[in-house]
Amino acid sequence: MYLKAIERRLISHIPHWLGQVLRRARRGRADAGSARYCYAVWLRHLTLAARDAGLDRVPDAVAELGPGASLGVGLAALLSGASRYHALDVARDAPDEPEQTRRLLDELLVLFERREPIPGPTEFPRLEPALESYAFPHELLTDDHLGRSLAASRVEAIRAACAALGAETAGIRVAYHAPWHDPGVIEPGSVDFIVSQAVLECVDDLATAYHATRQWLRTGGIASHQIDLRSHGTSDRWWNGHWEYPPRLWAFLRGARPSLINREPVSTHVQRLTDAGFRILTDRRTRRDDGIPRDRLAPPFRRLSDDDLATSAIFIQATTA
Repeated sequence: MYLKAIERRLISHIPHWLGQVLRRARRGRADAGSARYCYAVWLRHLTLAARDAGLDRVPDAVAELGPGASLGVGLAALLSGASRYHALDVARDAPDEPEQTRRLLDELLVLFERREPIPGPTEFPRLEPALESYAFPHELLTDDHLGRSLAASRVEAIRAACAALGAETAGIRVAYHAPWHDPGVIEPGSVDFIVSQAVLECVDDLATAYHATRQWLRTGGIASHQIDLRSHGTSDRWWNGHWEYPPRLWAFLRGARPSLINREPVSTHVQRLTDAGFRILTDRRTRRDDGIPRDRLAPPFRRLSDDDLATSAIFIQATTA
């Protein structure tokens, strides 16, 4: 009786809930199409890997989980000096608009040529992880290095590789795998750096995803993930209000949107990562004390630890060694 009353009350919020989710999706697509956003995402991961995870040079082979509506993060990696980029998504969302890819490449090229500072919270207030300094990472991306990676002939090779996905062009290769269901889409031990930004909270089979990334990485490679554990617009009450929905109601809400958040807490991500054979190098958690009261949690979440209940995001970097 109690659960039915809860479900009736929560169902009354569905129209607003759907509007929130759709607005968030639109914002995400707009951000993915912004050169400055993609530049900010890539340089955050690269900078923190150099500072905290022992990265001493730009990775040669980069894979991105969930590129979304553009290949902008991968383009930033290629302009930084990577020669291979794999984009992996659950559904084909890019790169069907070659003009957008060309525009992003040109705009990113200008940002790197100018050594622009990393766009910070004033421009992208919701973008994590936060940095202590948003200065351009000159120590890793030196003038000599960028002189080679941004050479006109190399930029044209990147442009050609984007137009001929899967084919190698003058030493540059861009591959787009969507949908991907089999770890075999990438050769084992062939990737130096794997990156994801607000993606893994939407993956249902986390064990397979983390085991696949472990298989792809070479020994000593780095996986770098920003995981957003907030409600993604599914609650207008609390940032973690998604834990209020009973399983039956949540299944109904997910029916029309299978890529919705998986509702797994931070401890599950850490456990799945270590189960897959990773050693954690960086664990930066964002905590909040304004979340759902414990007595409002749906039954499956009533045993969440205090840390799980208060962690709204985690930036985690790990290695295979």
